[in-house]
Amino acid sequence: MAEPPGFVEGVGAAVLALGARAAKFGALLVDTATSTASVLARRSRLPAGAFTHHAVTMGAEALFIVGLLSFLMGMTLAFQGAVQLARFGAGVYVADLVGVSMVREFAPMMTAIILSGRAGAAIAAELGTMRAGAEIDALQAMGVSPVRFLVLPRLAALSVMQPALTLLAMFLGVGGGALVAALSLGMSPAIFVARVVERVELADIVHGLGKSLIFAWIIGLTGSFFG
Repeated sequence: MAEPPGFVEGVGAAVLALGARAAKFGALLVDTATSTASVLARRSRLPAGAFTHHAVTMGAEALFIVGLLSFLMGMTLAFQGAVQLARFGAGVYVADLVGVSMVREFAPMMTAIILSGRAGAAIAAELGTMRAGAEIDALQAMGVSPVRFLVLPRLAALSVMQPALTLLAMFLGVGGGALVAALSLGMSPAIFVARVVERVELADIVHGLGKSLIFAWIIGLTGSFFG
C-alpha cells in the first residue's frame, strides 16, 4: 500500500500546479495581445455585433446599480466628513474630501467590484459552459481562434464600459456629497461644485480612469482564464 504524500511532496505538487496555471495564464496573455494586434492592424476582425452585445450586457445593464451605489457612497463620505470637520469649523473642506476620494479611489473601486461580480462571473460561466459543451473545441477544429472570437470582444467591451461607468460614478458620487453638504452644512451646490473643480485636477481624473482600465483588464482576463 502506497504511503500518502508527505508535507514536502505536497508543497512540491502545489508549486508545480501553480507553475502550470501561471504558464497557461501567460499563454492566454500572449494570445490576447497577438489577437489584439491583428485586429488593430486590420488583418482580422471581431465577430459582427459581439462588441455591441457585450457592451450592453456588461455596461448598460449595470448603469443603475453603479449609479445608485456611487451616489450613496458620495453621501456617506460627505456625512462622515461633515461630522468630523464641522467640529473644527472646516466643513467647507467636505467638498475636497468627496471630490478627491471619489475621483481617485472610490469610483474606480466600486465600479470594479460591481463589474467583477456581474461581468467577471458571467464571462467565467459562459466560457465554462462552452468548454463543457465542446464549443471551444469546435471553433479550434474550424481554424477559428477562440481568443479572438470569445475573449477579445468581452475584453474590448469591458475596456470601454468600465471607464465610462467609472466616470459616471465620479459625477454621481460628487452629486451625493453635494446633497448631504447642502442639507447638513447649508453649503450651496454651486459652492460645493466650485470647490471640487478647484481641488480635483486633470491628473486625478486620469489616475482614476487609468485604474478602472487596469481593473477591466484584470476582470476580463481572469474571468476568461477560469472560464
